[in-house]
Amino acid sequence: MRTQLVEFACDTVADEMKVRRSSSLLSGLQVVTPTFIEEWQLDEEVDTTPFLTQILKTAAQTEHGKLHNKIKKPEKICQVITRQLLYQSSNRCLAFQAEFGLFLWATGSARQTIDALFRCGLSICYDGVLNLVESLATHCMRRAVLMSNLPHSFNYDNLNISTSIFVEQRGGAGPAKVQSGTFGILYKLRNAHPEHMLIAPIMKRFKASKGIEFNRDIKPSLDHLSAFHDQLVIVIIHSLLAAVDGFSNLVKDPRLQHTARRPIPAGYTTDGAPVRATTIPEATVRDNLLYHDDILRAQDIDPWSRRDIFQLGFGLFHLCLAICPIRRPTMS
Repeated sequence: MRTQLVEFACDTVADEMKVRRSSSLLSGLQVVTPTFIEEWQLDEEVDTTPFLTQILKTAAQTEHGKLHNKIKKPEKICQVITRQLLYQSSNRCLAFQAEFGLFLWATGSARQTIDALFRCGLSICYDGVLNLVESLATHCMRRAVLMSNLPHSFNYDNLNISTSIFVEQRGGAGPAKVQSGTFGILYKLRNAHPEHMLIAPIMKRFKASKGIEFNRDIKPSLDHLSAFHDQLVIVIIHSLLAAVDGFSNLVKDPRLQHTARRPIPAGYTTDGAPVRATTIPEATVRDNLLYHDDILRAQDIDPWSRRDIFQLGFGLFHLCLAICPIRRPTMS
């Protein structure tokens, strides 16, 4: 009887995994785009392997833990184990492994660590992670190029990257222990219109301005005073709540929060597109100008893209004009 039950369980799991595998296949790492990462979740609306999940839950906790343990839950670990089994059965079921590999790389895990977890079925290999990073960088640059044609803001900050502990330190001849650079992001502006930046209306209003008057331009209105008073009340209450541990549960009370004056729509997030990091620091004015030149003139990388050949052509043309007596202008 036990043998028949084991065979039944194996057949049931095989059928469930076949269905799960068909819905989890990816054609390759190129499918893992920034949009894919934003939308992918570990939790699924429908569990297509309920029999396997129940077996894993039974193995992951005791009956006593099931009844009394309110902190340690087996659902997440069972979902991870299921994806390990999927990746073991087909290396094209790599959604979880690709994202976890990116997490390991982004948090500074060593190559040996990533390759060890690849052997455990939790991550793709280190070379695959680097290929995925390169692919994601290309996708982000495409998004940045498209966003640059729309009203946007450009922001950047300094970046410091620690090199591997295995890199030989040879003074100025070798790589630095810490590599400094700059990382930029383009943000799509909400409610921005190009006509708002026209210089003619701005200059017209500037010339017609009458100067600043205290009562008209600086003195706060009753609405402004009321809003400022409410903000100060909330600040004082939060300071008092922070001083007494017994009132800590009231800090997040909706009635004790600052009132939004110009609230954005609920759930709205600013759309951003990062660009590639460079080794140009932002420490000085010259470095800032170099970074602007590097980002805004990214296509001027060779004589052809800089159109140097045409500049030389016009130079020779004007030289011939100056030398040739027929073309030389004469005074009548």
